Amino acid sequence: MSYDIDVFGTMALTSRELAKLVASLPELKPRRHWPSGQLTSVVNADTGDTCLTIDGPLRVGPEDLVEGIEIVDATVMYSVHAVRTSSELEVREGTVAEPANIAYAIRFANRLAEAINGKAVDLQRHESASSDRVSETLRQSNEENRWVHMLWYRLPGESSASKNFAATYLAVARRVLPSAVPMRFGTHEPWQGRFPRDDDARFAAIYGEDCRASDLKLESANFEMGLISAWGSVRGRKLQTAHIVFSLSKLEQNGDVAKVRYFVEEFARESGCFFASAEVSDDLFDPTYPVIFDGGWGGVPATPLWITWYNAEYADVVRPFVRGGNLHEQKGNLLHDWSEEPVDAIDIATIAGETVRIPYEITGIADEGRSPVSPAPLLPALLRKADF
Repeated sequence: MSYDIDVFGTMALTSRELAKLVASLPELKPRRHWPSGQLTSVVNADTGDTCLTIDGPLRVGPEDLVEGIEIVDATVMYSVHAVRTSSELEVREGTVAEPANIAYAIRFANRLAEAINGKAVDLQRHESASSDRVSETLRQSNEENRWVHMLWYRLPGESSASKNFAATYLAVARRVLPSAVPMRFGTHEPWQGRFPRDDDARFAAIYGEDCRASDLKLESANFEMGLISAWGSVRGRKLQTAHIVFSLSKLEQNGDVAKVRYFVEEFARESGCFFASAEVSDDLFDPTYPVIFDGGWGGVPATPLWITWYNAEYADVVRPFVRGGNLHEQKGNLLHDWSEEPVDAIDIATIAGETVRIPYEITGIADEGRSPVSPAPLLPALLRKADF
């Protein structure tokens, strides 16, 4: 998952002009395709790692502008995406941009906005991007706020359940946790869909028709970011995932905390997931992921999480190893939580009276640098490497 900033303006730049604008920032270097001269990406001038990608210019009209942000006479749009550079983290589904790259994206987006007589809009915050957003975003992610990351995992494929993954998400969200319903959605900007302008069938159609190999991004003022990964098992994808991030304080203000457990459970069950979780973290951009081994599932996360859910087959594997907290059996499925109230890893250690260690038999095995070494010794049959 990238960190995205849209830049609206009244004029388009040539590829040469755009590359020169990138080069005007000493930390960045344009990467161009020869002989066409098209800008393909932006790299860190010191390391050579890709840190930004830029889409555009795209022609836009009034209906494509971000609600609540005043942008006068905008006719073109560029999208600036901050990306991951850590090779170890690139294999994770749904990872978000490096904080340093977010800073580069904001600085470049503002410079681009000046060049095209426009405005940069931070899509994660629904507000104008500014240099102050760099320190504010990092400070919030590390100090001021706590975030609730909800993640779901299933196997992709050509089945109707895979193609209806997004439709199932929307139906459960409307029924259980309405604040999880996106306001805007699509595979790229300008977003192809918007509620209430479009109906639920449009949401389902975009995912079913356009997301065999592309992720569906979700945007709303009610949550920080959301993504439903592609449904096709293409380009080595071995997992189909959904990830949505809420501010814990916003969940509390809206009276939605008690709905989280049921939302995690219902969406997992109705969509055919094998694992789902909710984690409380002080990191907006990097929650606890399971070990991903050879592109597939390696095992349950090695860090204790507030809520974990297992389908019936996986429940049979993990049940003997689950200690402490609360177990809820649900027609063979298993939900485990440490508290009715949101708790992070430190809170969990306090509840348990010790640091909780997830047994190696059910976690993927990683080295000290967190690179995957081997999958968990115990996995349900559908997740064993031979079955991928």
